[in-house]
Amino acid sequence: MNDHLKRRTLMLGVGAVLMARQAHSEPSTDIRVILAFEGGNQIPKGSIDITLEDPAMADKTALQDMTWRVTSTGKDRKIAVPVPVSSPAARTGSGTAQIVARMTRADGWLLARGSARFQADQPIEITLHQVMY
Repeated sequence: MNDHLKRRTLMLGVGAVLMARQAHSEPSTDIRVILAFEGGNQIPKGSIDITLEDPAMADKTALQDMTWRVTSTGKDRKIAVPVPVSSPAARTGSGTAQIVARMTRADGWLLARGSARFQADQPIEITLHQVMY
């Protein structure tokens, strides 16, 4: 075996051990959010902002900067989004926390909105309902 192959094998082994160690030492901090449109229709084209809101939380700074944007192509019936939650307080919630999704067109016009109660360690399904003006 040449030195290059030995070195490469060693580096791959070290990388695999480190990845396995990290996977077992850190719990996942992602919330899986599944977006769907009312009636099972295709989700229209537009931007979807996903936020975590909790009116009972005294420390609102834990929820600041917790907005994630997803773009819909207009072709999907469901979109699965892994939403990272960094704050331990936000991960556990207070029982009144909600995940809110707002869909807008490129010009900022609100197209649809949906929300679901936040439940830690469970996928959250949000149905977007068309907004009536």
